[in-house]
Amino acid sequence: MKQLFRLTPSVSGPCPLRTTGGVESRRSSRPIVESFLIAGLLALSTAFAPSLAAQDGGAREDSVDLERIAAIEEARIATVLRARSATVAVFSSDGRGGGSGVLLTPDGICITNYHVVKPCGPFMKCGLDDGQIYDAVIVGIDPTGDVAMIKLLGRDDFPTAELADSDQVRIGQPCFAIGNPFLLATNLQPTVTWGMVSGTHRYQYPAGTLLEYTDCIQTDASINPGNSGGPLFDAQGRVIGINGRISIEKRSRVNVGVGYAISSNQVRHFFGVLSSGRIVDHATLGATVETGRESRVIVDAILDNSEAFRRGLRYGDEVLEFGGRPIDTVNGFKNILGIFPKGWRVPLVYSNADGIVSTAVRLPGLHSREELISLVQGEARGEPEAEPEEPQPEQEASPHAAAEVPAEVAALYEARRGFANFHFNRLHQERLLAAYPTGARGARKLFVSLRDEEGGVVELALGPDTAAWRAGNEVDFINFEEELSNQLAPRGTGFLLAAYHWQRLIAGELRRTGEVIFEGTAPDGSNPDAPFEVTHDVLSATLESMESEFWFRLGSGELEAIELFMDDRLDACRIEFGQPADFDGQQLPTLWVVNRGGQEIGRWTVDSYRWEDAGAANDGEGQP
Repeated sequence: MKQLFRLTPSVSGPCPLRTTGGVESRRSSRPIVESFLIAGLLALSTAFAPSLAAQDGGAREDSVDLERIAAIEEARIATVLRARSATVAVFSSDGRGGGSGVLLTPDGICITNYHVVKPCGPFMKCGLDDGQIYDAVIVGIDPTGDVAMIKLLGRDDFPTAELADSDQVRIGQPCFAIGNPFLLATNLQPTVTWGMVSGTHRYQYPAGTLLEYTDCIQTDASINPGNSGGPLFDAQGRVIGINGRISIEKRSRVNVGVGYAISSNQVRHFFGVLSSGRIVDHATLGATVETGRESRVIVDAILDNSEAFRRGLRYGDEVLEFGGRPIDTVNGFKNILGIFPKGWRVPLVYSNADGIVSTAVRLPGLHSREELISLVQGEARGEPEAEPEEPQPEQEASPHAAAEVPAEVAALYEARRGFANFHFNRLHQERLLAAYPTGARGARKLFVSLRDEEGGVVELALGPDTAAWRAGNEVDFINFEEELSNQLAPRGTGFLLAAYHWQRLIAGELRRTGEVIFEGTAPDGSNPDAPFEVTHDVLSATLESMESEFWFRLGSGELEAIELFMDDRLDACRIEFGQPADFDGQQLPTLWVVNRGGQEIGRWTVDSYRWEDAGAANDGEGQP
């Protein structure tokens, strides 16, 4: 059973989220695109070819290459069948509700709508067009964006679909939707509907207290109740969106040709954070905008504790670009803002009286952690959450209802406040912390000797209750009997506390400082040509009232940075680590670079690391 329910170490790898696009992909899609454009011609030519040939001696048949049209038709059918194999029918445990989804990784990671899984609880049944039913368990949820991640069990070779770049989607291009409208797929054969892209970058105003559809793709492909969570494909069979919302006639439950799909790029950005098993939040800039004179987008309010404020953005400034996209309307700003998770760093270009400013800002959460948890888990006072404009189909109980959850499936769910499923968060924590086992070093001190480019030496002493620094005649240390957030040595940077928290990690003692959470994946913003390329796993840990984030390189698991957040009005202290080498059997960095707010404040190479028993080499004041 261990192999049967294996979880791949990182469900956010590059393969299922690969983006293909540009000139080459557009050229290669030409035969499939043609098949959509001339599908009607094929039907007409097939129906009328005999009579036309009889009337003009075969001239009509000669003018229409039926063999070529038939080949294109076969290619289109093959594309649809391939896409259909990765489409999932989702059924609630009582069999009276459900929707659709799409598989993105071979080990069973599936994306669907939050409003599809909400009535299902932590477990559901899922069917594929191979006729098989699979148990599935919730992984993570995004209530604001109406997205959820579930995991199908029982295989590690599920058929998958590929995410396209939704920013390359154009109005008028063909598309098709696959899903389970009205839960018709009792035989697990999903419904396919065809249409075109009717609009892009559509913004849907928030519904109730949470739900907000941003940057949507509009289509006239028939989408009805039960299609929710299912994929919208381009002509090559790549996922361009997740169907989630429809416009309906008054007192009617039937689609009228206006459906909306959550963009594939939003799904891509949230994929790694959903894998954390959390209730994830969307981002805000910490500022609001309005349409000013000459249709400019102007800041009309800003929080003075936001990073945008610290980067100089003020009331009355004009927002020119955000997230790499030109901003010319308020809705355009809301669209791009809505596709980013809390905590991501995003490029921002604005203008003020002094000129144009280009910077990057870390985005705070749209909700506080407690507010989000309360709204989702039913502890809030206020209006209930509104559902999307898609009532669930009413029908008899499905034959795929789950009578009882198998024990091996139940073991993959762990309830915890603030999490959709803490089991998956725990798995990722264990994966990242495996290189730092709790052991003999937990109670020992680490002495570090650092040298700057001018030859100046900094000495650190870091241990269970020790954090001290000496540089020439300057000495600083942390008094652990007092509030730590008030001790931002040296010179208000917070570097000493960040170094202390790093030492607790490598000593295998991180969980002793406070709560540890796997936050998901994030870009580091180091590549200006691909600022949203996911590069790191991020682990957070509390240190009294502060929080640190540990950044591990995807794939290698190498720790590359720690950020200490001291106060929401202050920039974090970030230590970037490089050039690891072996020290007494442990890989430790030989390069330390310290910065705050993007400004470098220190760069050192390591002369030595030395572990000693607590109390040794101590002058009595906790100093090196």
